[in-house]
Amino acid sequence: MSTQKTFKEQALALVYTISGMSNPFLDDTPDLLMLDTWNIIDESAVNTVCTVESVGRDQYNKYHVTVIRDRTHSIHEPIKKNSLPLLDAQHPGPRQSRQGRSQC
Repeated sequence: MSTQKTFKEQALALVYTISGMSNPFLDDTPDLLMLDTWNIIDESAVNTVCTVESVGRDQYNKYHVTVIRDRTHSIHEPIKKNSLPLLDAQHPGPRQSRQGRSQC
């Protein structure tokens, strides 16, 4: 019961935060922004968002081939952790446009 209450409180807080800001979907910018600070996300985190699906798919395919199909690795062998930069990584200061940047 307390988990549902916490979720409700956090969801209402998010709605309150977003409603207090201008509409981020109307802002015409190619940059990925953090909603709580309107700071532009670090380039490495943007690249993570753009490539995380293909990285995961490649790792799954490699796991499937080596562990399940070919059985060259044990199922008990630990899976290596990805060291992809996340959104909470250090990011640059207030809004600075990054024109000419490649988008995913």
